[in-house]
Amino acid sequence: MGALMLKEGELSEDQHATVAMMERNVAKISDLVDDVMDLTRGRLGGGISLKDLTDAPLEPVLRQIVEQEQTIRPQPLIECVFAINHRVSYDRNRMGQLFSNLLSNAMKYGLPGVPVAVRASTDQERFTLSVSNGTDPIPQEELDKLFLPFMRGPGAREEKGLGLGLYIASEIAASHSGKIDVVSEKGVVCFTFTMPVRQAA
Repeated sequence: MGALMLKEGELSEDQHATVAMMERNVAKISDLVDDVMDLTRGRLGGGISLKDLTDAPLEPVLRQIVEQEQTIRPQPLIECVFAINHRVSYDRNRMGQLFSNLLSNAMKYGLPGVPVAVRASTDQERFTLSVSNGTDPIPQEELDKLFLPFMRGPGAREEKGLGLGLYIASEIAASHSGKIDVVSEKGVVCFTFTMPVRQAA
């Protein structure tokens, strides 16, 4: 609220930059609190619940996340292929959070100069979303730990956050009756989320 009030006044260029920094820091703190709350829900409350399921077109939601992430991190480039030809039942906010966590992880851990590949498609029964990035080989024992809370994969270029992103993504996947699989081979790590196109009533 303080930052919003300051923006209403006449500010110099340096003051505008300071207010913008304040807003970014507030957003980061808010995200950290939300992650801890989701951790609590996932571990003590029987999983992350879904609210306001919709079958509105999913592709615009995914494209918005891509645009936001590419704005924050201009490199590496994000290459997308979408073929979502069936209606999907999903929680808009939670699906955006799942995809944002997977995409942010790929951007942070990918090899410099290697594009991040996003693929999303449907058939009559399932929705599939994959996010892959270039990487050094990851041992299977490391892959097995990636979805544990507070875990970080090897080779991160950034040391921000609590290491909860992939754990929360996996909990959101489970709430959609789906799962996330990860494989690392031939210099690429790929996370693949699959779920039914229709949620059980």
